[in-house]
Amino acid sequence: MRKMAAVAAAMAQRRAAERRLDAQRQKQDRQAFVQGVLKKYDVSKSGGLTYQELRGFLKELQPSREDEITDGEVKWVIQMSTTEKQDFAGEWTSGVKQLEGKALEVAAKEWLQYLQNFDEISGVFDAHCAGGTGFLDKEQLTAVLTDLNEGVPPEEVDVDKVLEQASIVKIGRASCRERV
Repeated sequence: MRKMAAVAAAMAQRRAAERRLDAQRQKQDRQAFVQGVLKKYDVSKSGGLTYQELRGFLKELQPSREDEITDGEVKWVIQMSTTEKQDFAGEWTSGVKQLEGKALEVAAKEWLQYLQNFDEISGVFDAHCAGGTGFLDKEQLTAVLTDLNEGVPPEEVDVDKVLEQASIVKIGRASCRERV
């Protein structure tokens, strides 16, 4: 019995050591990713990506995209990549603020997820984004979510939660381009 317990303990220690090594490798991979991004896109040599440098980085993540990345999309990526609510009062476009470190990883992840979902639901959004405002109000968002849920209307609390998440660039309304 003692022998089996000792073997089990040794195996548990080995697994814990492997997890620590794996976490260390992942951290090194993330650091290498950030350094690679900065080396290529940080033309200002500021140690992070400014608004325009971020736009170039996002464009390269989907080179087949024909239309330009909108300001709303860049702002959305910035907001999703930072922990605090952004005002976008010129501090990003002027270069005072920039994405650095872990935020660059998050930006890439969020943008790729956005692109993955973009084609799938863009037709539904376009159908409900009538009026040319470029934004969905709560009623329109409810209709979009109903269509995406095979005709089953969402709970009001769910609509409110989606609206709160989607309205990070324009409060109280979801941009028709923010389709994630």
